[in-house]
Amino acid sequence: MDKPPIQTEPAEAVRSSRPVHPGRVPTQPGWVERHWRPRSPRASRPVVLWAVGAALLGAWALPLDVPGAGWTVAALGVATALLALGRTARANWWWLLLGVALMTLPTLRAASWLTALAVLGAGVALAASVSRGRTARDLVWAPVLYGAAVFRALPWAGRGLKHAGGGQGGVRVARTVALSLLVLLVFGGLLAGADSDFADLLDLVLPAVDGESLVLSAWVFAVLLALVLAGSFLLDSPADAPEPGRPRRTVRVAEWAWPVGVLVALFAAFVATQVRSLFGGEGHVLRTASLTYAEYARSGFWQLLVVTALTLAVIGLVARVAPRETAEERLWLRSVLGVLVVLALVIVASALVRIWVYQGAYGYTLLRLLVSVAELWMAVLFVLVLVAGARRRAPWLPSAVVGSALVALFALGLLDPERFVAERNVARFAETGRLDVDHLSTLMADAVPALTALPEPQRSCLLSHQLAELEADERLTEWNLGRERARRALAEVGVDRRHDCYSAR
Repeated sequence: MDKPPIQTEPAEAVRSSRPVHPGRVPTQPGWVERHWRPRSPRASRPVVLWAVGAALLGAWALPLDVPGAGWTVAALGVATALLALGRTARANWWWLLLGVALMTLPTLRAASWLTALAVLGAGVALAASVSRGRTARDLVWAPVLYGAAVFRALPWAGRGLKHAGGGQGGVRVARTVALSLLVLLVFGGLLAGADSDFADLLDLVLPAVDGESLVLSAWVFAVLLALVLAGSFLLDSPADAPEPGRPRRTVRVAEWAWPVGVLVALFAAFVATQVRSLFGGEGHVLRTASLTYAEYARSGFWQLLVVTALTLAVIGLVARVAPRETAEERLWLRSVLGVLVVLALVIVASALVRIWVYQGAYGYTLLRLLVSVAELWMAVLFVLVLVAGARRRAPWLPSAVVGSALVALFALGLLDPERFVAERNVARFAETGRLDVDHLSTLMADAVPALTALPEPQRSCLLSHQLAELEADERLTEWNLGRERARRALAEVGVDRRHDCYSAR
């Protein structure tokens, strides 16, 4: 008697690991099932412990209302937790190092806007540190995948916690934390009441215990716990960035070479006819009748800045669509783009000369300084493009572009931008007697040491509003170098609170 044929499951069902029911057509597995399957079914106990420890450290240290050392401590906790895990060999540790370097700026500088930029840059570095690749697509998708990993890491960590504690792991951890806090509150309160010096020490180290502080600390704990768990999940189960929907489309050489050739001709004509005005600077202004500093700088700087940004976009588009299969096609690409980049560097230099002359005549502001730094960064990008064009392959270029932006932000923080702007305005006041009180009054504690060099009533006008912030008590984790320098500078000079800025103009 013949045996019935053996029924086999479709290949799609095997790949998707979904049971196939009779009469149902198997579905095609999705991108997550094909490219992002967890290698470990649950988180290991060290992963959970490191994540909880880093989150507790950040909840204690992080001051949300002011820049301070707690931001750096929290960043060190997150970076240490990720580096201490078992699969750190796959982590791009240099990105973590760059992120921690950026998070030293809240300790060094009192400007809150600089802290916000540092946190944003550190977030980009954190996402890149657990990314699998170095291509532009990988770096663009890294923050997206990191955010998605939060939702996959929480149940992954929950299964690990449950398994580690025999079904009661979460309860045991919560009970241990609660008992520790209870011991701290009861015995700390009793000892603080017994000795005033010990009470002052607790006030310096511990945060205020009230409803608002507890809510904020719980929120910080949850965010940092999610960050560490998501990074741990990506280290354990790396994700491939989604592939583009269609392959890269190329065009003929003439289709891209003619438009770019027109742009090169325009740049060459502009540079040739504007050599004197581009690099003449102050001498050109003085030699040209009816030409003021404002006309020289304002009339061209912003247009040149836009031209620089658009040129980078054009180079990126051409590099994507230009064919490069033959030696002739590669020669065309490298030659035309090389000339374009060189001319663009000349235009970048001209824009920087214009803004430098304008700031020297009308004073420095944060906006003008930030735009100058952005223009310098674009010049670095053009140099990177030149170096990449000189080589046949440049897989490092996307990482270099992102890394150079983060390094530029770190360099800006080390420059101490608010103090730099204040020093230049004070020097201009000594030479011309003119002072931009409106802008200087918006600067924060970093600018105080420079502003103390002003005479009265300008000094008291610009420094009186700083006294309230600098006289406030701070915890240990709220310590900030910029505010500390400001206190020392104010202690050396007198400030009259009665002066107003209208009399200082």
